Amino acid sequence: MKLRWRMLPLALATAILIAGMGIFFTRLWHDGEKWAMNPWNDTVFQNGILSVGTVTDRNGETLTSADGTGRDWSPDPNTRISTLHAVGDPLGYIGTGALATFTGELAGYTRFGGLWSEDGRGGTVTLSLDAGLCRTALEALNGHNGAVLVANWRTGEILCMVSAPGYDPENADAEIPDGAYLNRCLSGLYPPGSIFKIVTAAAALETVPGIQEHTWDCDGSIEIGESTVVCAGVHGEVTLDDAFACSCNCAFAQIAQEVGGETLQRYAAICGLTKPLVLDGIETAVGSVEAPSTGSVELSWEGIGQHTDLVCPVAMLRLCCAVAGAGEAVDLTILLGGNPDGNKTRFLETNTASALAAMMDYAVYSTYGDENFPGLDLRAKSGTAELDGAEPHAWFCGYVADPSTPLSFVVLVENGGSGALTAGSVANAVLQEAASLMILEGEAIG
Repeated sequence: MKLRWRMLPLALATAILIAGMGIFFTRLWHDGEKWAMNPWNDTVFQNGILSVGTVTDRNGETLTSADGTGRDWSPDPNTRISTLHAVGDPLGYIGTGALATFTGELAGYTRFGGLWSEDGRGGTVTLSLDAGLCRTALEALNGHNGAVLVANWRTGEILCMVSAPGYDPENADAEIPDGAYLNRCLSGLYPPGSIFKIVTAAAALETVPGIQEHTWDCDGSIEIGESTVVCAGVHGEVTLDDAFACSCNCAFAQIAQEVGGETLQRYAAICGLTKPLVLDGIETAVGSVEAPSTGSVELSWEGIGQHTDLVCPVAMLRLCCAVAGAGEAVDLTILLGGNPDGNKTRFLETNTASALAAMMDYAVYSTYGDENFPGLDLRAKSGTAELDGAEPHAWFCGYVADPSTPLSFVVLVENGGSGALTAGSVANAVLQEAASLMILEGEAIG
């Protein structure tokens, strides 16, 4: 009996030890990477900066690598600058880059092996980007600030993501341009101008009965309340397809009134423009759209893509993927093969997506000109976002419908003027190369 009582403390201590070990190993399983990747861990960090790991593009081209003593970058300066915001910077200021986002993978961390790697150089992260496309996009921007995104709308892989201005990470002592640390593709918010008419049209198609049989008159301006909405032309009597193709402000000012502020705001959320998006663990900027009262000129301007509308370029890219995908968008990824299950999100009814696709097709051949995009079965919408006291932002977004070249795209050129001319020419340069690579490689690029 005495022995039994003497064993109780030992049994209790053993139980506490086992429970403690269970808690420890459970936390190690869930939080081990966080513990290992503390910036003060000088096994993989130097002065708080990751000092191991390699980042490559989809073709195996090395964008940056490190061996524990220093970090090397691509030998080509245009590659370094054009992929800066996807890869990250030497000081860790670009929070959307691979060096900041995929630290565990780059350090070679595993739950069973910890930070051990055979050569001590960590792991490799392969991005879905094509470095050549990124170089082409940077060249096409021609010194302008802006954002260029191209994705495979069938797989969701982002093939090109260029934000300007950037800088050369091998010349970090040089003067850094203002805004160079901001990834405009994922973290920028801009007035959308007429590309927002995709959302207004979608809302009208799904909530206003017989909208495709309606017509509106445009004589260059229209009175809304005590204010005037001005159009870029005099379009006469227009249908919804006509108004979309010629980007008629007078028609869309009235369409916004028919849709209503709350419905327009709701459809901005349905289309993914005002909801959070997490891209491979990266939180992107969230746009905003208000709900002005019916009869107000603010509602008309909201439906035109002005007033207080703000959107993030990557959110517009996802919406274009949804139109291309009959209303569904495959989840976007910046990693090669990053969405192996092909997970999708539905944004629009199939009939709505089909109608929008037809309108974007009509806009290309009736307004923008097929000859400006040779060989591309393009569906697109331009936008010229007016700014107080400055040149407008130029937008061009859409997709290539040819199933052999399933490309979706968004181009923003800050203070670029005409969306169709300025942003459209950038889009054509990048899409031509992307389409050629897809055809040559049997779509291996996507």
